[in-house]
Amino acid sequence: MFICTFHMMRTLTTLTSFNKNAQSSYRTHFRYVAVAECLASVLTASQVLVSMLTENTLGYGGRPCYLTNPRSILFFVAIPISVVMVVNVVMYMSVIVKIMSLPEVGENKSRERNNLKIFVKLSTITGLTWIFGIVYELTDIELFGFLFILFNASQGVLIMFSFVINKRVASLLCKKPYCESRCWSTQNRSATVMTETSEHMQSTLSPRS
Repeated sequence: MFICTFHMMRTLTTLTSFNKNAQSSYRTHFRYVAVAECLASVLTASQVLVSMLTENTLGYGGRPCYLTNPRSILFFVAIPISVVMVVNVVMYMSVIVKIMSLPEVGENKSRERNNLKIFVKLSTITGLTWIFGIVYELTDIELFGFLFILFNASQGVLIMFSFVINKRVASLLCKKPYCESRCWSTQNRSATVMTETSEHMQSTLSPRS
């Protein structure tokens, strides 16, 4: 979630494309993967090292198949995620400020509503749903645990509906060779139905001789 928010901020605040060709796109992708894997590996290795020195165990496992020490959960899960969420919120707010500072923004209400939709969509990749998980660990209130599972498990669905399932993607798919014929046949079928309905109404309403 940190990498996604960083890429969003980097792209939208500069209003330039960093992936001008396939080679640079792959290079940027591998950089992001390397950073994400390195950060996760450092945290995991640090947790294992601390557990080996203090408890002579790996610190993982047990009945819940999770971190066995509450301090490990605090220092290697809760605190890192909290830091990431704070950084993500800062980057997210910088994107909002950048968009709102554009001269075209604020000219009419429809544009403001469109910007609000954009902000809501972008918020799905900031990882703020982890707040419920942290609160659950601190308070042990089951409601926050259920909310964390619900929102975190459905994050992919929210992202899909925010960025994939929309009119623009549908129009692009209809331009594909394998879809053009289907779209064309659907349009023809709709036109035929409308014509037949119109003719039927005319014949019904016309006076009989």
